[in-house]
Amino acid sequence: ERTPVEGYGNDPVAWRVSPLNGTPGTPRPNRPPLVQFSGGTNLTELTPTTLNVAAVDLDFPWQSASLAPVQLPPGASFNSGTDEWQWTPTEAQGPGLFTAAFAAQDNAVCEAMRVTNSVSILVQEANQPPMWPLLPEVRVPANAAHSCPVAASDPDLPTQTLRYVAFNLPAGFSINP
Repeated sequence: ERTPVEGYGNDPVAWRVSPLNGTPGTPRPNRPPLVQFSGGTNLTELTPTTLNVAAVDLDFPWQSASLAPVQLPPGASFNSGTDEWQWTPTEAQGPGLFTAAFAAQDNAVCEAMRVTNSVSILVQEANQPPMWPLLPEVRVPANAAHSCPVAASDPDLPTQTLRYVAFNLPAGFSINP
């Protein structure tokens, strides 16, 4: 059977074995392009991630396909020069389920086709260590009572309850949780 109309009929590459008992001289219809993804789709918040996306035209070499993002999670970007989708999910985005969608458009002379494909991306929670405020240096005279309020905060969203424990305190020191 004849491959795309754009191919030369006198070139052997323009012909292939037909599944329908041969169709000499009958052009076959344009086949839709494909959108292919490669890379992980289970992410951890605050971790930079790259997903490779490709537009493939089954009618190559007579046609090619271009790729464009249709839907990206907030904060994600797409580099059309390298076909790389990059994203670092924020603390507020995990845990969550997001969608990235891309469209492939072929450059057929007639009956050009556009296909959209999407991928689901799962963002998992990453437990962050508590944050301690920077305390100024304090000097206390010998045998003088002194108290110092110390409070940590949890940067995770939603915040988690913190528990305070003290180890190896010098003699005379105590902690009041």
